[in-house]
Amino acid sequence: MNFAGTLPVFIVINLLTVCVKCEFSAMSVLSSGFNKVSKIIQSVECNFVECCTTEYISSDIDKLDDILNKELFGQEIAHRVIINALYGHLTSSNPPKALTMSFHGPPGTGKTYISQLIAKVLYKNGDQSKFYHFFNGRNDFPLQEKVNEYKEELYTIIINSLQKCERSMFVFDEVDKMPEGSSRITQRLLTLWGEGKQRRTTKLQDFENLISIGAFNEKGGFYHSDTIDSSVIDHYVPFLPLEEVHVKKCLEKAFLNRGVHPTNDMIEEGLSYVVFGPPPHNIYATKGCKRLEQKVAAIVYANKKTKIEF
Repeated sequence: MNFAGTLPVFIVINLLTVCVKCEFSAMSVLSSGFNKVSKIIQSVECNFVECCTTEYISSDIDKLDDILNKELFGQEIAHRVIINALYGHLTSSNPPKALTMSFHGPPGTGKTYISQLIAKVLYKNGDQSKFYHFFNGRNDFPLQEKVNEYKEELYTIIINSLQKCERSMFVFDEVDKMPEGSSRITQRLLTLWGEGKQRRTTKLQDFENLISIGAFNEKGGFYHSDTIDSSVIDHYVPFLPLEEVHVKKCLEKAFLNRGVHPTNDMIEEGLSYVVFGPPPHNIYATKGCKRLEQKVAAIVYANKKTKIEF
């Protein structure tokens, strides 16, 4: 079985502060034809180590769709855009360029989580695959004065990775230092809510232009970067702030992951740790579902301890 959509997937979460000189459209993957002997050697080798083959790399987007239906809460727009983008890219016999998606939204809304789910579905070894490359801007690109050095290093890493496997995935996480893009999404959703528009009826068009303009004009992110000039970004994906109903689903899932069927009191205790805003309506969780796992762990332990004592 031959790969369709053999160019890589790039995911940028929020705004990219340190940008490789993004000539990805010119990054054709140079794969020389293997002779018969090398194919036999590769076939034997791939029984023991991960290879760039269909045995280790999947295109089962239907599976990802099913997982997102069960595990991603309150992000119908992101869900639709990501599934359609991946399906279109991976089923194309000759995609013109690498697929590049830029995820934007408040913390705890599922941006990093969904990138891990994509890796889990695409690669047999999930986010432990050697073809999955994860960069954290605050850790990997911390110094502004070294930006040119970072560009060269990142460019080299990407080229070398693509020469080894054209179906590589690159994720750049938490690389924005400014929250304006996230607050713009929240304010836009509040405006739509004030106009009587229900969350489930919002569309990508309600947010995409807002995100792209903000990403390009704010300092940091893509400000004056080569990415803009190259028109590399294919999809700007909004992750909307979560409401109480979504946070409750996150809490329930966290309890179930620990083998606990939560009572209403346990859910309410979990909610007590969540801050909602902005005033005066206080509709959205300011940090989404971020760090709820730790709160749930503490609640579960406290309940077990109470039962033992009694």
